[in-house]
Amino acid sequence: MKHRTAVFRGVVAAGLALVPTASWAAPQMKPIAKIAADDGVLHEAFAFSDGGAKLAYVKTDPTGKTTLHVGPPGGRSSTTDITSFTHDPEKILFLGGHWFVISNEGARRAAVVGPTGRIENQIGAFGDCVLSGVRGKSFVTVTDKGDTPAGHAYNIVAYKPNGAPMGSKLVAIGADGTLAGSQGLQFVAFSGGYLQALVKKAGRYDARADVRGGTELAVLDILSGKTAPAKTLPSSPAFLRLADKRAEKPGLETFVRVDDDSAGLELVGPGEKLRPLALPTKFSLYEAASLMQPPSVDQFFFSLTVDPLNPDQVAAHKKGTRALHLFEVSLGSARATLLGQIPLEGAESCAWAAGGKKLAVLKRTRESGRNDIVIFGR
Repeated sequence: MKHRTAVFRGVVAAGLALVPTASWAAPQMKPIAKIAADDGVLHEAFAFSDGGAKLAYVKTDPTGKTTLHVGPPGGRSSTTDITSFTHDPEKILFLGGHWFVISNEGARRAAVVGPTGRIENQIGAFGDCVLSGVRGKSFVTVTDKGDTPAGHAYNIVAYKPNGAPMGSKLVAIGADGTLAGSQGLQFVAFSGGYLQALVKKAGRYDARADVRGGTELAVLDILSGKTAPAKTLPSSPAFLRLADKRAEKPGLETFVRVDDDSAGLELVGPGEKLRPLALPTKFSLYEAASLMQPPSVDQFFFSLTVDPLNPDQVAAHKKGTRALHLFEVSLGSARATLLGQIPLEGAESCAWAAGGKKLAVLKRTRESGRNDIVIFGR
């Protein structure tokens, strides 16, 4: 199973550099390369290709020229001038040899940069975007069109890796949850990068017994309008919990969330699965609000920040070190593996991207405001 690329950012605060307790000690990841900001600015939008062979990042020089750099992490890179498209990219997504540079300046748009460094397509404007693996790898946009006579509408468009359109659908959901034009399907939640939806449908009619079966659950292919074979709807309370939790991150096939008691993590998906996520460390050691993760199709990464005043440190009567712990999730076993840690002392904000066995971290410090990117290996 291929490694996915992760990138996201968060705000952190400095902690006292005291020796951590063994209960949450993690392997230190080793720096293997560095990208210097020099006199320019490195943006918090950067990403690895699948497997981590290439890193894409954006730099603006003192003259205001904004350039996309792509190449081996810390090595020689090719460049693409994206000044006319954006001066402040929101994020970068890698898909099938292409880089989707997302801008959100007034309206969210995407520039698709191909393997040769040329901007091959531009997409926009749209509300949100994700990667999907439902119809092969695709880039999907969704735009909330608001209330219409047919119901609350969403415009969903799928694109090939080079930015060419793959298909689109205007999905309208009535006040009672009925999908317009679907012969009575009841919407539950989007999944599969907005290219699928969990739906409820009436059970099969047994003409001989003159009885209709109970409500069934099925997966609807958004673009084709076809449903996969249905199965009996799970118990109502469990199903309602799943629907509520899926609604927290609509469109994502699988994601991690803090459980309802704030005592651990849950893995939502794939499909209608809802399972506790097993951690190799105690969840009480972390700041619950620090959970960060990217959208993913297969395996994916997430991070938690160690709380310097977690219960173990309080019991030891000393403040610990604030650090970022990087995890990778096994979807089959619903277990997380702790890959390593990065110290966050003195960092005002932090962004990171993971791919393969590499981690790229951008930390902005209070003292200097510098934002060099450091690449770590494991």
